[in-house]
Amino acid sequence: MRVLKVSIVVVLVVVVAVVVVVVAVVVVVEVVVVLVVVVAVVVVVVVVVVVVLVVVVVVVLAHISSHLKEQEGEEEEEEEEEVVVVVVVVVVVVVVVVVVVVVVVLVVVVLVVKVVVVVAVVVRVEVDRKGLLGQLFFDLSSLTAKMCTYECHSNLEEYAPLSHIYPLR
Repeated sequence: MRVLKVSIVVVLVVVVAVVVVVVAVVVVVEVVVVLVVVVAVVVVVVVVVVVVLVVVVVVVLAHISSHLKEQEGEEEEEEEEEVVVVVVVVVVVVVVVVVVVVVVVLVVVVLVVKVVVVVAVVVRVEVDRKGLLGQLFFDLSSLTAKMCTYECHSNLEEYAPLSHIYPLR
């Protein structure tokens, strides 16, 4: 019974630790929050299932071994129960470390994607300024600036390339 109580406490600690890590990731990474939450929920479910299965197997094995070893005495049974508790704790710690590593890798991947997207936008804007992709893409911020320039100064010449997208009248 001691193994079962310790196992339940360890499972609860694992679930709380995973939830804290998931909340931290969601707070840090605001861009792809849905993806991070979905992956984190899947990881939490998998971890909980694995931990529960390990606990059930350990409890069943401890119960079977206690019935088999009843003839040898109470002292050896207590030692084996302590070994089982240590094994359960080690397995849970390993699982928590794996979950934390997976979540950290997800955060790094999301941050790398953010950096790549920002670099791609900057490169596209620079190429667009040079007129290479002028017909395909345009920067909304520069378009807004040009609209303000048009409204403030009535500069029709600067608006001529965009007149097919946004009519002047």
